[in-house]
Amino acid sequence: MTHSYIGSELELFAAATNWKAYFSNVLAPFIGARVLEIGAGIGSNIPFLHTPTVRQWTSVEPDPDLARRITERITLGELPQTCRVLVGTIESIEETLRFNTVFYIDVLEHIADDAAELNCAAGHLAPDGNLVVLAPAHQFLFSEFDAAIGHHRRYNAVSLTAFTPPSCRLRTCFMLDSVGFFVSLDKDEFNGRSVLADQKANGVKKKLVAFKMTDKSAPPRPHYPIYANGAKVGEVTSGTQSPSLGIGIGMGYVPLEFAKPDTKIEIEIRGKHAPAVVVQKPIYQKNP
Repeated sequence: MTHSYIGSELELFAAATNWKAYFSNVLAPFIGARVLEIGAGIGSNIPFLHTPTVRQWTSVEPDPDLARRITERITLGELPQTCRVLVGTIESIEETLRFNTVFYIDVLEHIADDAAELNCAAGHLAPDGNLVVLAPAHQFLFSEFDAAIGHHRRYNAVSLTAFTPPSCRLRTCFMLDSVGFFVSLDKDEFNGRSVLADQKANGVKKKLVAFKMTDKSAPPRPHYPIYANGAKVGEVTSGTQSPSLGIGIGMGYVPLEFAKPDTKIEIEIRGKHAPAVVVQKPIYQKNP
C-alpha cells in the first residue's frame, strides 16, 4: 500500500539538527543491530540514529516519491550503505523478519489505528528488542498545524502507555521536551487542565495492568469491559491471542484495589464473562 504525504514540513524538520542530535542521544541505548524505521520520510533521522552498532537499517515509507529520495541519498553516499528502502507500511514487512529496534519517529500520530499498528510492529521484534515511539504531546495543544500535516491526535503518558502491546513490557515513558510543555501550560485555562490539577493533588485512581486469560476463550480486544466482584471496574486497552502462551492476553485500566498481581478479574467477551488474572509485566518471559 502506498500513500502521498500531505505535509510539507519534512525539509523544515530535517534542518532541526540540534533537536535531532538531542533526541538521538537519548534514544541511543535502545538501538540494536537490525533497525526498522516506519514512516522514514526523506531519511533525515538516519544520520543521527544510525549508530556504530547498526548492521542493517530498513526504511519503510508509504510515499513513493519520499522513498525514492532516500534511495538517491544512499546512492550518493549521503546515507550509510547498510540502509535499504521499502515502499509501503508495517504490513509490507515479511512476516518472519525480526528487528532489534523498531522506530516510530513523529509517525504514530499520522496513523488512524495506532493500537493495531503497534501490535503489528511488536510482532516484528526480536527477543529483547525495543519498540520506540516519539510523538507530539498533549491533545489540548492540538492546533491547525497538526491538522494540516495529517495528525489524528497528540499523546500524553497515559494515552501512549495505554497502547503498549500486550506482548511488550513498558521500559520507560517520559516527556522529552519538558521545557516546551511547561511553556505551553502558561495559560489561564485549557481543556484538561482541571483533570491534571486533580491528579496532581489527589493522585490517580486507576492503573494500567497486564492480564492473561485463565481459560480458553476468544482473545480480548480494546474496549471490552473488565469485571471484578460482579461489577464493571475497567476497560481493556489492548488485547490479542498470544502464540507463545496459547491464551489471550491484554492490558487495561482498573482501580488500584484490583491492580495487584494474581487479582482475579473477568473480561466480557461476546456477551460472556471469561476468567482472567492480573499478572506482572512482561506477560511473557523467555526462559534463560
